[in-house]
Amino acid sequence: MRKVRSFSGGELSGKSPEWYWYNGLHDALILKTEELELDYDFRQRNPVRNCLKLYLDSSQCTYDTSVQSISLYNYKIIRAPIERKIDGCWWFGDRLEFKNGKYLLTICLLDSALSEHLFVIRFESAEVERIK
Repeated sequence: MRKVRSFSGGELSGKSPEWYWYNGLHDALILKTEELELDYDFRQRNPVRNCLKLYLDSSQCTYDTSVQSISLYNYKIIRAPIERKIDGCWWFGDRLEFKNGKYLLTICLLDSALSEHLFVIRFESAEVERIK
């Protein structure tokens, strides 16, 4: 097993968004991911073109157990595990940065063999669905 990255829980630098999981999603299970291409109005100044939706089971999280899904809009995957498969991985920690008007989310994942993977996504906005 490789050494796990130095960040765990939630780590934030730059602009503080209201939707962020400040307490961290350590041990959340990524149930499923969806990559959606959206119809958009080309007349809009900055239309929403795509969405990456992460469905989570956060019931066993160490900290924030309320997050059900995370939608990242106008995203681009910068780095992903082979074949972009992250379903079934555990969320070990993350770092969120805000630069040049976009967010950069780096997620440290652990698979069932406890191998570490980094998943890096750049996006413009996000929505988080929580259990009420």
